[in-house]
Amino acid sequence: GPAAQVVQSVTVVSITPANPAISIGVGNAHACGIDSAQTAWCWGWNLVGELGNGSTVDSSTPVQVSGISGISQVSAGNPFACALRTDGTVWCWGDNVTGELGNGSTVDSSTPVQVNGLSGVSQVSAGYYSTCALRTDGAVWCWGLNQYGQLGNGSTVDSSTPVQVSGISGVSQVSAGDPFACALRTDGTV
Repeated sequence: GPAAQVVQSVTVVSITPANPAISIGVGNAHACGIDSAQTAWCWGWNLVGELGNGSTVDSSTPVQVSGISGISQVSAGNPFACALRTDGTVWCWGDNVTGELGNGSTVDSSTPVQVNGLSGVSQVSAGYYSTCALRTDGAVWCWGLNQYGQLGNGSTVDSSTPVQVSGISGVSQVSAGDPFACALRTDGTV
C-alpha cells in the first residue's frame, strides 16, 4: 500500500500580548488556555460553540471566553470545554448532546453555563462527551455520556447533572478519557 506521510508543524500562539499564558487544555479540534489575569481563551474549531465566545465561527487565534473570570483551570474535551473558577464552581460550554455541560439540559451553549449543584471543586477534566470533577473532599463527580459506565455510578444511563462516582474516596487527581475515566488516590493507587 501507499506509504504513510507524517506532517509536522509548529504554530506559536500568544493568548494575549498583555498577559502570558499560565495553563492550557487541548481537546479534539480546539484548545483553551488561561492567562495570568485568570481569563480563559480558546481557539480552533467552533462547530457547536466550543470556543465559548457566543459564536460558532472557527478561529485560528485565541478568542476570549464570554462571561466568566477568575479561572484557575481549563479543560478542553470533545467537543466542548469546561473551566474551574477560583470559587470552586465549574462552568462548561459547547456541545451538550449527552449532558456533558452538566446544567440539567441537552441544549448546546456557545457561552459558559454553570454546572448544577457542584461546588468545592479542585480539578475538572473534560473528556469524550463527559466530564469529571474532583472536589476538595476527595470525592469525584461525573456527568454526560455514560454508554460504557464511564460516569462510575453503576449505570449506563447518561446524566445531564453531576453524579457521584461510587465506591471511591481519597482521590487526588481525576482524568476523563474516551470513553472512560481514571482517578489517582492519595494512597498511590489508580
